[in-house]
Amino acid sequence: MSSDYNGLEILTAPLRPRRVMRWLLAAFAVLLAGAAYQISGQLLALGAPFSLRAQRWWLVMGLYALSLVALGALGATYTAWGRRLAMDVTLPRLGRVGSWALFGLVLLCYPLLVLVWAGDIFADLFPRLLLFSLLALGGAGVLRSAAPRLSGRAAGVVAALSLAFSYHAAAGFVVVTDFPFALSWSETSRYYYASLFFAQKLYGERLPTSVLHPTRYLMQALPFVLDSVPLWGHRLWQALLWLVFTLGTGFALGRRLRLGSWLPTLMTALWAYLFLFQGPVYYHLAVPLILVLVGFDARKFWRTLGVVLLASAWAGISRVNWFPMPGALAALLYLLEKPLDSERWPRYLFPPFVWGIAGLAAAFAMQGLYVLWSGNDPGRFASSFFSDLLWYRLWPNSIYPLGLVLNTVLVTAPLGWVLFTRLRAGRWAALRVAGVLAILLI
Repeated sequence: MSSDYNGLEILTAPLRPRRVMRWLLAAFAVLLAGAAYQISGQLLALGAPFSLRAQRWWLVMGLYALSLVALGALGATYTAWGRRLAMDVTLPRLGRVGSWALFGLVLLCYPLLVLVWAGDIFADLFPRLLLFSLLALGGAGVLRSAAPRLSGRAAGVVAALSLAFSYHAAAGFVVVTDFPFALSWSETSRYYYASLFFAQKLYGERLPTSVLHPTRYLMQALPFVLDSVPLWGHRLWQALLWLVFTLGTGFALGRRLRLGSWLPTLMTALWAYLFLFQGPVYYHLAVPLILVLVGFDARKFWRTLGVVLLASAWAGISRVNWFPMPGALAALLYLLEKPLDSERWPRYLFPPFVWGIAGLAAAFAMQGLYVLWSGNDPGRFASSFFSDLLWYRLWPNSIYPLGLVLNTVLVTAPLGWVLFTRLRAGRWAALRVAGVLAILLI
């Protein structure tokens, strides 16, 4: 992929230690006070009045005291004495093995404290942010000790992304239990729909398979190949599907970007994993993304066409709004990777046009075949086109406070800004820019 994508300059730009120290002290002053306030609110809600004998009230007072200390230190940085203080704190050398072992321990601390040992203390926003920030800062220091050539900014990004990933991945496996009742919305229904692919074996008769998300239930159905897999086994399998295919999409993206070394590729994968879970993009929908990201080649029309057809066939039995995704992604990669040069625009746009039309045709054809095979009434598959649309959910409402439009803007605005600056800096042809923006807008 073009070097236009390599926007990693922010990780290597020099830092101003005094400014960094001031921002850190101000942030920790707010986080400490906020954590103290929310923990005291928890205690009062539980009917625990202030008492010097209660350990958690001592914790609250200690957090408030540390907040005042942080504010005092912040003020000291503006004095002549404070400006002479060393701003770059280094950890003692622990050796490569010791440093990485300590970093691994830091990554384990956050999920263990929040999910296992002290979840009640870290139930609210500010206590969690405080713990996360402290561990990320400590992890960055350990990374600087392990890899001195790593800049402070890069170490901070690596530590924060790794910490966030470790927590989210661990949270995905907390549900792996033998608890007999549903742990999430429609959990038991999803296992039932998955079992329908083996209905003859399990129920002694062939039953119609699912109308919605067939590929999801096909992937979930694999444990039914074995006999008597316990409930926790099915939950473990689904947790692995979430982890492997979402992270796999991130690695496919990192590989596509050709960032030059393993570290930015790994960080891109972790970032993409966290970004996709905001949707979330379900693991069965990640399959077409991985196929196109790995198999696309702007110079090989027929190879790319085959990849798009395969990914579109999978999308055709996944969900209707995913039908155009493989062709659209291929077109997007084509516009980003292949310069216009002296080609006439009809010739330039011919490949992505063919991929898009062929992909849509493959998706609808595969859906038609699945409709015939599934044993369902064909009319049930068209309900998505005729269901009532709840337009009020686009805007702030009682069910979804910010609404779809504002949430979409919040999620996409940072990436949109990066895209805009890269396109402007690259002086790309107007046709390529218009095509990229049109695909993203749709």
